Amino acid sequence: SINLPQNNISYKIISKNKIKIQGIKKPLYVNGLKQILSLECEYDLANAKLIQRNGNYYIAITVYKPKTDKKPLEKEIVGIDMGCQTSLTLSNGEKFNLQIEESERLKKLQRKLAKSKKGSNNRKKIQLKLNKCYEHICNQRKDLANKIVNYLTSNYKIIMQDEQLHEWMMGHGKKISHGALGTVKMKLLSNEETVLLNKWLPTTKLCTKCGQKIELRLKDRSFFCKHCGCLCDRDVHAANNMIWIYK
Repeated sequence: SINLPQNNISYKIISKNKIKIQGIKKPLYVNGLKQILSLECEYDLANAKLIQRNGNYYIAITVYKPKTDKKPLEKEIVGIDMGCQTSLTLSNGEKFNLQIEESERLKKLQRKLAKSKKGSNNRKKIQLKLNKCYEHICNQRKDLANKIVNYLTSNYKIIMQDEQLHEWMMGHGKKISHGALGTVKMKLLSNEETVLLNKWLPTTKLCTKCGQKIELRLKDRSFFCKHCGCLCDRDVHAANNMIWIYK
């Protein structure tokens, strides 16, 4: 990476999609500058970095915004159940899919790489293209995770269980590795308002209406209590139990 220490000298934003960098004659076209220019409050631009990764170029700009003195609003409490079939299920019934599947182009490049000769220039070219595809998918997952976490933390106080996602890899490897569930969990845990419950609590099996524990198979998508007749979505039931245990 190359450090660009001072705004308007080392670098300068000249339009919504172009930036001028010291030492480079022509302005560079940049996607994403509208994230800065669309800010409604006053802001200061500090240092920036020009980064090269897998043949692609990025610019990371540090932006300072003034702190707000607004009192935080009372947020609705929601439980969040994590799963393989549906990535996130909220106690209010909202569901989120965090799967970003591998593209056909990536699969085709993987097959080409397997057939190419080790050490050849052709193999190096294929590997570079493959790295770009992996990076693109990784960026998609990060973007999706950031948007979901921002929505959840801005609108809700979160109650969640300490799910051990690495243990899920044994039976649901691709569904976990192709999703952004791990990133979302990590970001939610870094939020000060998030409440984390013990992983051994029977949130899925416990019927809070009659107190009985009901054994469920993994393929059972509904919770049904034969003792009191309670019937509801399995994941929504678990998320609501988290709120019940917390209160």
